[in-house]
Amino acid sequence: MYELWPVWEVFPTLSVALVRTGQLDLLFGVWMALYGASRMGHRRSLPFPIYCGGLAYLAGGIFFLLWRGVSFTDPRPMGLVFGLGELFGGWVLVRARN
Repeated sequence: MYELWPVWEVFPTLSVALVRTGQLDLLFGVWMALYGASRMGHRRSLPFPIYCGGLAYLAGGIFFLLWRGVSFTDPRPMGLVFGLGELFGGWVLVRARN
């Protein structure tokens, strides 16, 4: 838990800073990248594919930070990445249990 503390400290601060400066379109990318980093931090206690899912979230975050076509008012990019990512994570955990 302590190795993830920097991620949890930065998350609200970055979100508030982006909202205050009117950079709402960057929120999806920041959230995805930080969520990916937090998943990668659990590499010792969860199955390896969860770490790979964290890398995918991180890659998605970088993509959405660099792509100018994303808009905060369009929830599809965020829903697609997090929806598929959570389905994948759930599938990995169910398979690891058996």
